[in-house]
Amino acid sequence: MKELLLIYFSLFTCVAAQAQGCSYTLHGHIYDTEGLPLPGIYVTIKEADKRSFTNPNGYFEINNLCAGNYLVEYSAIGYEPITKEIQIQGNQHINITLEESLTALSTVEVIGEKKVSALSSQTVSTLEEDDLKQTYGKSLGEALERITGVNTLSTGATIQKPMIHGLHSNRLVILNNGVRLESQRWGAEHAPEMDPFLAKQLSVVKGAAGVQYGAEAIGGVVIANPSTLPLASPWQGEMHLIGMSNGRQGVFSATLEKGSQKIKGLGWRLQGTLKRGGDLQAADYSLTNTAHSEANFSVGVGWQNARWQTEAFYSYFSTTLGILRSAHIGNLDNLESAINRQEPFVTENFSYDINNPKQ
Repeated sequence: MKELLLIYFSLFTCVAAQAQGCSYTLHGHIYDTEGLPLPGIYVTIKEADKRSFTNPNGYFEINNLCAGNYLVEYSAIGYEPITKEIQIQGNQHINITLEESLTALSTVEVIGEKKVSALSSQTVSTLEEDDLKQTYGKSLGEALERITGVNTLSTGATIQKPMIHGLHSNRLVILNNGVRLESQRWGAEHAPEMDPFLAKQLSVVKGAAGVQYGAEAIGGVVIANPSTLPLASPWQGEMHLIGMSNGRQGVFSATLEKGSQKIKGLGWRLQGTLKRGGDLQAADYSLTNTAHSEANFSVGVGWQNARWQTEAFYSYFSTTLGILRSAHIGNLDNLESAINRQEPFVTENFSYDINNPKQ
């Protein structure tokens, strides 16, 4: 009988000691680098096969832990996981700080089939980068002519305004990297002040969908989007050199961009274009004073993390256009004479000079 009592007392003592040693709690808070609580962070103790996650206040709690040393892992999507060794000798509180991790995909290709309803009120046509390369050296209006339903309203040989289904100027909205261009509203002789080399995608929104950009977009919307700014990438860029026989024109454009290796999520791009052309040529004579020159540049800087993103963009466009010398008509008699002539009033030798009379 004494032996049975001794065995029972020993078993009770062991169970009580074990129960007392496995009743500890590990709890704490998890914050980001700015001191804000992080909800939904997984807390895992693999040795004890226990896990928890933080509430909206960043608080977590794991109960029924035995005394001993444990490896505790803190992890969540968008944050760098960390593992810390914790010694449990009693109830313990701990504060953890997690750093954000930035993952940027350079290229994402989505292939699918879109079923368009015959009653759809939205029509969007897009020129991608491969299509735009076929238009390099031309104006924005000339590039958009590759899209069905888009034509140009031309003033001379160097000014082209886009026209969608017969509407133009203040009936269209043009967005250059999200910035509205207003200068094309001033008259038929004012073309959009935008360098087509800047865009890696040109989209035209036609129909009722355009009203989301304002009442003046009744004719449609032209959207020019550059490529996404690089993030944590090495130096990269491209150059284009284009020549045209008529007018002996030359175009040079270059783009240089880089992502910062020191500041996560920071990237920048610098782009510029130089264009020069002389008098255009007809079959038997030169169109005097139709030379033109153009100098453009743009710079973009952007930063983003898992929660925020910001971008600054500046674009400069400068062009000087010659006006055909024979287009200066003083009266109706001169106009009638110009119409009946086989050649313009003034035909001089080829030149790169631009001589417009001062008003």
